[in-house]
Amino acid sequence: MDKKLSVSEQKRHAILNGAKQAFIDQGFAATSMDHVASIAGVSKRTVYNHFSSKEDLFSAIVLELVALFSQSMAFTFQADRPVRDQLIAIADAKIQVMLNEDLVQLARLVLSETIRSPDKMCALMDKAQEGDDLFSRFLEEARQQGALQIEDICFASNQFTSLIKGAVFWPVVVMGQPKPSKEAQAVIVERTVDMFLASYEK
Repeated sequence: MDKKLSVSEQKRHAILNGAKQAFIDQGFAATSMDHVASIAGVSKRTVYNHFSSKEDLFSAIVLELVALFSQSMAFTFQADRPVRDQLIAIADAKIQVMLNEDLVQLARLVLSETIRSPDKMCALMDKAQEGDDLFSRFLEEARQQGALQIEDICFASNQFTSLIKGAVFWPVVVMGQPKPSKEAQAVIVERTVDMFLASYEK
């Protein structure tokens, strides 16, 4: 059974959802805390009780999405299961998160903010690597079990994720291309995994 949220947690959730919509609709610079409060149905004071600034609120939204991505990457290597099947499941999970509409919209916003304020966004970009860190642990476990032969785990992890981002994430986020169909996603997943295994499978 899900834990019932307290009144304070409910208000924080409403503020985050309201801010997410405001940032997507208006952009970071044009969004005011007053507008966030209005969308969330709370007072401006309540917004500031939870978040000290608009920057703090924006960071909380990005980190919430990072947490969502990280949770989807919580795979443990299973020695009794074909590594290809496990990598296909991971690649598919990565694609589903990358195509999350909130993530796509906020990624565009983060990119624009990075151009304007690179220092401000640096810490958030570091946080965004957490999902890949979990995948690195999976690869390390696979290496220790003798399923994969990888010298540089970090490089291999980035390589795997970059193959997916290049085919799915960046075309949608930067070039505004439509999201690939389920059939196209399946092709991307299988070709990514097979290319990866051609280099690293024992």
